[in-house]
Amino acid sequence: MGVSVLNVAKTIYRNIPFRPIRRVCYTAFCRLVKDTVVHKRIGGTEFELDLGEVIDLGLYLGEFEKDLADAIDRFCGPGMIVLDIGANVGAHALHFGRLVGREGRVFAFEPTEYAFDKLLRNSSLNPALNIFCHRIALSDRNRGDQEIDFRSSWRTDGGRRDSRCRVDFGRLDDWCRNHDVVDVDIVKLDVDGNEFSVLKGAERLLRNCSPLLFIEVWGPNFSREEENPFVFLHRFGYRFFTLDMRNEYRSIEEMRNRVSSPNGELLDSSFNAVALKNPERWVQGQ
Repeated sequence: MGVSVLNVAKTIYRNIPFRPIRRVCYTAFCRLVKDTVVHKRIGGTEFELDLGEVIDLGLYLGEFEKDLADAIDRFCGPGMIVLDIGANVGAHALHFGRLVGREGRVFAFEPTEYAFDKLLRNSSLNPALNIFCHRIALSDRNRGDQEIDFRSSWRTDGGRRDSRCRVDFGRLDDWCRNHDVVDVDIVKLDVDGNEFSVLKGAERLLRNCSPLLFIEVWGPNFSREEENPFVFLHRFGYRFFTLDMRNEYRSIEEMRNRVSSPNGELLDSSFNAVALKNPERWVQGQ
């Protein structure tokens, strides 16, 4: 499909003010571009985007996790060390890479073959960025050559292109020791419900570095208190805030309510939050 046709279609879609009509147009736009792969510069970084994928299309339209992107702009700066855990195609890893500059480093972790190949491709389009990609499933145990079926592809037609694959599992504390990563400023954690096991394998990092975390809050996270990542972080002294830092969640129950139905049933829905152990340090630095 020609670039000019895509630009016209995107412009029409983005300028429709009414949500119901916008949803209809979005569906039509998805059908129009589902077999299209494009190269696009977004926020100073280059991407190869498969417009049949929800994440790629969101990036192309400038609508993928904009609130998280704004928060990354707010907190991330030159020279920082960042871990992007659940990096997928690199949507945020490349953003981090541009912000940390030549003196900083971004370590991007993605366990699935499908998304990791796309992460490598997008990183290769930006060779000046200090992004280091690692195909490993971070967990609370070290286990080699495990079969996984983690989803990393969400097609706009409801399907997926990824498949079962094999990968090593490893503790983040051990990975940091083996790769001489001592200081970490920011961690972005989005692993579709496996947040607790990742954090359990990173106790030394949490204790010694107290990094800022961008973390996904997902309904099933709250199904068992002993495996609730937010209860776990709270024990380390972390507090939780909205991405814009305008409000602090007064309790873990308040966060739970955001992903629950009126009758208290946990929903398959999510939002992103900021977890801080020393919020004064970060707020004063903005």
